[in-house]
Amino acid sequence: MSNTPERTNAMHHADKLLHGNLLAIDPSSTSLGFAIFHKGVFVEKGVKKYKGDIAFRLHMIFMDVFKLNQEADADIVAIERLRSSGGYSPPQLMWSVGAVLAAISPLPMLEVSPNSWKVVAREEGLAKSDENDAYCIGKRIIDKAEEFR
Repeated sequence: MSNTPERTNAMHHADKLLHGNLLAIDPSSTSLGFAIFHKGVFVEKGVKKYKGDIAFRLHMIFMDVFKLNQEADADIVAIERLRSSGGYSPPQLMWSVGAVLAAISPLPMLEVSPNSWKVVAREEGLAKSDENDAYCIGKRIIDKAEEFR
């Protein structure tokens, strides 16, 4: 079995992923999908929507992630890896990730590639949505951690 960055991260953080609280996030500049897992078990998912100028939306992303982090009592955060095949991601999307990172500091953040988490979506027959994507991000990194149980 190859050592992908996700597998390596799951190995190093398996204890937190399987025995702690995980906040999984699918970020964008107009919405935020989230999912919460407790001891490797799915608890809830949802989506926050944003309107207004980019500065206001980024502020709201920060505030919402900060609150979600507190409510989930997160030990670790998983987020979609945002590198397109051409190596370019739109600036507003990257700024959104920055708002998420600021809100979760100093928690460890694990990136999950779209190709990886989409496997979960296909296996479970989930339609594309921000909250389903966040669920799949969390489920995929937990599945990887299960390999080290």
